[in-house]
Amino acid sequence: DIRAEPTDPRGPQRIGWITRRTIRAGEPLRAPAVAPPPLVRAGEPVSVRLVAAGMMVAREGTAMMTGALGDRVRIRFAGQYSLTGVVAGPSDVRIP
Repeated sequence: DIRAEPTDPRGPQRIGWITRRTIRAGEPLRAPAVAPPPLVRAGEPVSVRLVAAGMMVAREGTAMMTGALGDRVRIRFAGQYSLTGVVAGPSDVRIP
C-alpha cells in the first residue's frame, strides 16, 4: 500500500508503480526500488504514430523492447526495418 505524504507532490503519480525490492514502511519511493508500470511489452503489437505539420501517419508494428511512459523503444515493422519511438500510452508509440 502507498500513502501519499502532503509534502510529496509526486505521491499520487506513483500509484500503480511496481516494486523491484522490499520497501520498508516510511521509506521514500525512489528509483531503482520502484518503477512506473510498463505500457509497452516486447513482442506485443503497438500502434506507431508520427504527427507533423498537421498530419498524422499511423502504422502497426511490434515492440522489440518493454517500456514505460516516456521510455524510448525500438519497433519492428513487417518489412524487417525498425524505428525508435517514445511510449505515449498503452500499446501506443510516437515518433518524435
